[in-house]
Amino acid sequence: METREEMKNRFKAYRQSLYDQYPEVDRFVKRKSRFLSLLLIICLIQNFTTVLGLKITMEASIGVFIMAALVRIGTQLIFILAAMTPRWQISLGLYIMAVDRIANYIRQLLPHLENYSIQDIFNANQAIIARWPWMGFAIILEPVLPVLTLFTAMWLTIPAKNRRYAEKSEEINKKFMEFISKETK
Repeated sequence: METREEMKNRFKAYRQSLYDQYPEVDRFVKRKSRFLSLLLIICLIQNFTTVLGLKITMEASIGVFIMAALVRIGTQLIFILAAMTPRWQISLGLYIMAVDRIANYIRQLLPHLENYSIQDIFNANQAIIARWPWMGFAIILEPVLPVLTLFTAMWLTIPAKNRRYAEKSEEINKKFMEFISKETK
């Protein structure tokens, strides 16, 4: 009888044999995985440093901190994790995430620009970072995350070549799932 590790290795070899027939699709899938993983890590860092900053400055309980973090990041995680699937159409959700984050950033920034100069805002951010250095991640990543999300969405959905690679990846994934289903019966 085949051990779990042997079965896992056999499945992995079969999957690689499918991708070996289409090396450009394999490169695309790996690049897509790296981009989305990076986006996920940046999203986690940005959200948790922001929520942690709110917890410290507002002296909220740990329960409130955890709930705020989950609510703040939940939707974004759904969009990023959904984009990791082979279907390129699902990546359109990243546009929603990017536009929402850009709109939120502008909505937060505009009232401050009415009352303060850019230099005043810059100086305030420097004072925050001087007191809590880790808040630099939140301050810097707040405008970077939506722009990166938008560029990732554009890279996944606009070039016809990438859409073709995603469609081929979907076919390969379907063959692989059929193989697993047949082999595990």
